[in-house]
Amino acid sequence: MFLADLKNSKPELQTEKGFAMLEVLVSILVVTTFVGVSLQAMVIAAHSRVRAHEKSEAVLLIQEDLEGIKHKAIEEKLIYDPASCMVGYANALQGELDSYPKLKSSKTFPNKQYSLNLTTTPNSSTSHILKLEYEVKDPRNNTIAELYTEVIPDASLGC
Repeated sequence: MFLADLKNSKPELQTEKGFAMLEVLVSILVVTTFVGVSLQAMVIAAHSRVRAHEKSEAVLLIQEDLEGIKHKAIEEKLIYDPASCMVGYANALQGELDSYPKLKSSKTFPNKQYSLNLTTTPNSSTSHILKLEYEVKDPRNNTIAELYTEVIPDASLGC
């Protein structure tokens, strides 16, 4: 009886269980693409964070220098003098800035040396305004930050 059952029974078709090779390859490709894009986004974010940190350090260097110039612009050496009104206080302030040792310098932040370049030019249209142009460069000589501003010495306000 058992032998007769074996002869009369038809082999059943097996239903697929598990994944086909193509499905596995497609899923590996999708995961690899996702991981690659995610890693690239992380690298770009890290690079942007470093550049933002460098920029903030450069702006801090410019701000410190501007505070020194502000101090020089209100110092007693540039006292109101009617004779100086004709010549202009911008030239006097420029002379004071040239003798100030802390300006036009470089500064070391952790692991980096930044150079600060300051160009001072008296305004040609009015002799009481001093133009300041800053440029901060990193050790590779890449410009990180630039700033243009004008300074009016307090003493010139009496003219």
